Amino acid sequence: MGVAASHNPDPLEVARQAARDVARRRGDRSCSIVDVRAELADRGIELEWGNWAGSIFKEEGWHPVGITQTQHKGSHARVVRVWRLG
Repeated sequence: MGVAASHNPDPLEVARQAARDVARRRGDRSCSIVDVRAELADRGIELEWGNWAGSIFKEEGWHPVGITQTQHKGSHARVVRVWRLG
């Protein structure tokens, strides 16, 4: 079971780790879903995005600080939050 889990990591946890990594590299410790998607693409990680993505920043330590627009195809330039890792 452990081997299977290591080869098929939970996409929510993968995305959350990418968000933390992005925030820790930035002076203002900010991150948005736009940044997470770009970070994962840079790492060559492809995820099947779904409703779970709305929970990436729903863990202790994230605080909303602003808004931005999505940029990926099919997102229709939706407004999304920018979060700061506290």
